[in-house]
Amino acid sequence: MFAAKKGDTLCVFINGKKVTEDHADPETMLLSFLRENLRLTGTKSGCGGGGCGACTVMVSRYRPTTKTIFHYSANACLLPLCQLHGAAITTVEGIGNSKTRIHPVQERIAKAHGSQCGFCTPGMVMSMYALLRNKPWPTMEDITQALAGNLCRCTGYRPIVDGCRSFCQESSCCQSNGDEKTTETKHEKPRLFDQEEFLPLDPTQDLIFPPELILMAETANQQTLTFCGERSTWVSPASLEELVQLKIRHPTAPLVMGNTNTGPDMKFKGVLHPLIISPSRVPELFEVSLTPRGVWVGAGCSLSEVRCLLEKLLLEFPEEETELFRALIQQLGNLGSQQIRNVASLGGNVVSAYPNSDLNPVLAAGNGRVSVVSGGGRREVPLDQDFFVGFGKTLLEPEEVVVSVFIPFTRKCSTFVCPAGGSLFRALRHAPRKEPRSLPLTTGMRVCFSEGSRVVQDISIYYGGGLGPTTVSATKTCKAIVGRPWDEGTLSQAYNVLLDELVLPPSAPGGKVDFRRSLTLSLLFKFNLEVLQKLKEMNVIPDELPEKLLPLPGDIQPSLQEFQPVSDSQSVHDPVGRPMMHRSAVSHATGEAIYCDDMPRTDGELFLVLVTSSRALAKIINLDVSAAMQLPGVVDVITAKDIPGKKERAMFGYSEELLAENKIREANMYTGPSATHYRMEFSPENMLRCWEDCKVRSDYNARRRAVHQFNQHHRWKKRGLSIIPIKYGVAFAESFLNQAAALVHVYKDGSVLVSHGGTEMGQGIHTKMQQVASRELHIPSSKIYISETSTSTVPNTCPSAASFGTDANGMAVKNACETLYQRLKPIREKNPKGSWETWVRAAFFEKISLSATGYHRGPDLYMDWDKMEGQPYAYFVFGVCCSEVELDCLTGDYRTVRTDIVVDIGRSVNPSVDIGQVEGAFMQGLGLYTLEELKFSPSGLLYTRGPSQYKIPAICDVPLRLNVYLLPNSHNPHAIYSSKGIGEPVLFLGSSVFFAIKDAAAAARSESGLIGPFSLDSPATPEKACLACASPFIQKIPASEPGSFKPWALNI
Repeated sequence: MFAAKKGDTLCVFINGKKVTEDHADPETMLLSFLRENLRLTGTKSGCGGGGCGACTVMVSRYRPTTKTIFHYSANACLLPLCQLHGAAITTVEGIGNSKTRIHPVQERIAKAHGSQCGFCTPGMVMSMYALLRNKPWPTMEDITQALAGNLCRCTGYRPIVDGCRSFCQESSCCQSNGDEKTTETKHEKPRLFDQEEFLPLDPTQDLIFPPELILMAETANQQTLTFCGERSTWVSPASLEELVQLKIRHPTAPLVMGNTNTGPDMKFKGVLHPLIISPSRVPELFEVSLTPRGVWVGAGCSLSEVRCLLEKLLLEFPEEETELFRALIQQLGNLGSQQIRNVASLGGNVVSAYPNSDLNPVLAAGNGRVSVVSGGGRREVPLDQDFFVGFGKTLLEPEEVVVSVFIPFTRKCSTFVCPAGGSLFRALRHAPRKEPRSLPLTTGMRVCFSEGSRVVQDISIYYGGGLGPTTVSATKTCKAIVGRPWDEGTLSQAYNVLLDELVLPPSAPGGKVDFRRSLTLSLLFKFNLEVLQKLKEMNVIPDELPEKLLPLPGDIQPSLQEFQPVSDSQSVHDPVGRPMMHRSAVSHATGEAIYCDDMPRTDGELFLVLVTSSRALAKIINLDVSAAMQLPGVVDVITAKDIPGKKERAMFGYSEELLAENKIREANMYTGPSATHYRMEFSPENMLRCWEDCKVRSDYNARRRAVHQFNQHHRWKKRGLSIIPIKYGVAFAESFLNQAAALVHVYKDGSVLVSHGGTEMGQGIHTKMQQVASRELHIPSSKIYISETSTSTVPNTCPSAASFGTDANGMAVKNACETLYQRLKPIREKNPKGSWETWVRAAFFEKISLSATGYHRGPDLYMDWDKMEGQPYAYFVFGVCCSEVELDCLTGDYRTVRTDIVVDIGRSVNPSVDIGQVEGAFMQGLGLYTLEELKFSPSGLLYTRGPSQYKIPAICDVPLRLNVYLLPNSHNPHAIYSSKGIGEPVLFLGSSVFFAIKDAAAAARSESGLIGPFSLDSPATPEKACLACASPFIQKIPASEPGSFKPWALNI
């Protein structure tokens, strides 16, 4: 009926400009509309599923009921264009640019060196910008929450945090780089950036909310809106009555508020909905009503709004009445990213009925209810074990609409009236990592006692998170506890009942069955510890209590970045050795940088997709491409037969196992003149310097004693400490790869254009080449421009790899600039007081060439793998890293408390770039060794695709204190300006966190009487760490017999 109707005209403001669309398609997301229709490519297309934050924008709306304007961050990849009628959208282009004025957020992230490749930077900027529009003086907790949904692969997050920290209320006491000094002194250590140079935040410069949209929202008679696409129709009713009638006529049509469930299904699973109903304009779905027994919250309220509401109610009511509120606030802080919570609705989260819901177990244990309406009227339905009937299914009828959700006060326990403090409610959660998009195991637990007694009158336990197709109630376990005293005997029996009640088959989807089953026991034990503390406070029990389990530490502290200052004799115009902002950082932060996907498609452009074999290691007998050629849009299929010449490349010709799990001790470290096992001679002096320096700076010996003391006083939390050295060779063993060339042009106006053979990937090679040219030509770096790498200017380039890019290309640029500067020598001698520009003009008129090529031959390296001897590297980079972790032995969750890194990179060309490379590589190593787990099905299907399954480090994984020190007084005669290559070498130092986790697990095992070597495979995920701890709850899980079942995933 809607397909034949002409759709309404959509009206939205984007960056202050009115945009209308007569043919808004329900299947079009804001991201594609911005990038393809409006050519606003600053908003990046990353994962496409709301998991990476690269597409973050700010949405602003006017609420006529309260006459307020509210702003929130959101993922453009999940925002349907049709949902945005009457909204104002701000993208990264709308807050500032390099041609007019950049916004302080853009400036601070850029100048704090928080951008390397820059792809994530616009999303980071917009998440922070949206926070500042609501809280101009945020706390560090606000910042980490706001950035939790934004992933970065390059920086390690520390410089992003430092740039954003400058907006904090407490930032005045935490100077940049962790330097406690607030005034300049003669001996002050150099800093990576000066916070005092930042532009002040001026909210008056922000875009105003369009008055036209206010008038539109206050229109008395709101009408139903309809937008018709090619395959789907979007209907947005303006009243509850219209919504109910729509559901009666179209009971299977989905209700879309935040599009966080329906959107991914449509995009990734190909689900098509001919009709989509959007109730976002129905005022009854956003009403809040406070009653003597609790609060009714509109089902359309976003999760962020619910959390804000509950936080306000905490201040208005006694603590004993708001335990459920506090539990929900805790869950809402971890449920999805800030961008997801800003759009996902409370009602949608409940009725989606996913088994891994964070809220449903808590609401069910707290006796929550929902109010639903249909053609037959209203009714209230309790959220209990009968509400969830299957995967994604509830007992609600298809035509029923959830209007509101009831969250009760914790005054009564079933029919038993509890005294103040006589009840306890807790929500406990575990996720594969602290980052919020992970699949969690969640529980809501509530217990009530007889007055002045430890006898349980009532208890409710619900679990969610892959223990079945629905949120499950541990009914039998509760029956085993009710009427009995809360003591060790009761709980011991409850653990056994719970183990029998919640059974997971060994082939259950999601895998990790033993771990998940143990978590049900561990979380109940954690609740037990909370209950005992409560009973002690009530003077019900006199017993000495076990340790009180506190959350893992989480406050990110200011950190240190130390580097060697340049000499006093160095010219102030010479940038080499000084921190210099990445030359593209501002364009990254403003969205002006152009990436391959940002370029407009050309006429006739084709796309190439690799097709892999469906069988691993199979011999391909025949290829039939006929079916592929019949697919729409396929132009050709290219096979091996179509590619002339040899189709393989032999590199290095030898492979060997490089990693071994041997504990490094000082006794077997290199000392004195040394040689590798392939007979390459080198001096380990700087490695030993790094080792001793790291021990001193990390206070290793004292902290080792402190870790031992901590572990003696904590049964269920352990700390671990590890110190790891590296010796990493730089350059290519294949000698021909060590060459580089450059082309430098000087123009009549004095500007310089440098072309070289290196590829800028965010590692700052263009910035360093700018510094090299500046030093050699004796001109400011502002006069030097870098041409994008092209074989039309510099042919036969070699890979930018092996951390050798700056070494090779820097020498080539240096060679070209030296040639040019030497050509200008007669001109300079004639006019020694002249400027660069006058010298260049004079040279032009005297017909002196102002263009030169540069070349660097590179070292002659080799490796004879048959004889196992050679010199495959030009030199070695040395480094040492000390990391300390705190491990929750019951869940395997951990936090890196502190990391100290000392690296020998010679004389740094650019300390800000090099320290950024150190931190980024360390965080990638941390991910490699503790997070990034590949899971394959028995048939070879990769499960871990995208950020929702494959975990790269997020801001929550950064060490709470990350200190980096560049070894002073180090020289390297084998590379430009005595520097060393950096980037790859430090990655292995991330393993220090792995070994610290193993150290903590060893301490936990000793508590269970397990001494000696044990296995802990990389990556040390919480599952593996928890199993390695071998707690009594792990030991309760019966082992499944290998071969008796088909596993969900292969154990690789």
